Amino acid sequence: MTIIATPPRGIYPALATAFKSDGSLDLERTGALASWLIESGVHGLAPLGSTGEFYTLSREEREAVSACVIEAAAGRAPVIVGANASSTAEVIQYCKIARKQGASGVLLAPPYYALPTRRELLQHFTKVASATDLPITLYNYPGRTGVDLDLDIVVKLAAIETVVAIKESSGDATRIASIREMCEGRIAVLCGCDTLALESFAAGAEGWIGGGANFLPREHIELYELMVLQADLVNGRKLAASILPVLRQLEESGAYTQCVKAGLNIIGHPAGPPRAPLMPADEEQSRSLKRAIETLQSQPR
Repeated sequence: MTIIATPPRGIYPALATAFKSDGSLDLERTGALASWLIESGVHGLAPLGSTGEFYTLSREEREAVSACVIEAAAGRAPVIVGANASSTAEVIQYCKIARKQGASGVLLAPPYYALPTRRELLQHFTKVASATDLPITLYNYPGRTGVDLDLDIVVKLAAIETVVAIKESSGDATRIASIREMCEGRIAVLCGCDTLALESFAAGAEGWIGGGANFLPREHIELYELMVLQADLVNGRKLAASILPVLRQLEESGAYTQCVKAGLNIIGHPAGPPRAPLMPADEEQSRSLKRAIETLQSQPR
């Protein structure tokens, strides 16, 4: 089957992976969450990212999660699978698994811990792209990987036909406009820093991959529609300001994944605890998040 290199656009929740109380996978709840999000109107799903705690999963567990999500999506929405690992060979293997399972694309950050140089990063992504025909969304998150996909690297990678987008999570609000200009529109740029969603859309982001969309999908969709589809900056600003207290807690608490799972508990779609070494959000974090969500959802729109 030929894969069409279509860039992701719209809202793609960085899907949480559900666990049981004993730390084992809960595929039933993972699939149910995926299905509910699609029914809520999200444009696609991005499992096995950092919010999906991929780094705690064995290869077999990762295969099980991606298969579960693709099956739950059932062709109703594209699924971009995180295929990250610490070696090029392993990333290629995960890309091949995703391709075999029917993924719509892969989300690829630089190999973590190794701290590859610019030359090594270019070699890594070029080798991966030559080994799979799946559309590639780059993931720039130097806070997690320790290296930055800077403008020079992104421009070079954008010349690869199957590199279709980048999730920009550096926290630099100027990056999105710079990437769009330097790459001349060859790749889509997606918001990856939740507290900069408004600025990202205003600068030309065409989508948003974020953890908060797990429990606030409709609000994320509404902001995307206001800013990107309707170019309604006035109402976009109002909505973004109302969502911001929730997003700040995710980004600034130092407990992003923990708070995503707390948010899912609050809205009645529990995904269990995070897997060790992470621990559930503490009582104050949960109370604060609950207040912020309730305040947001009580506001007329």
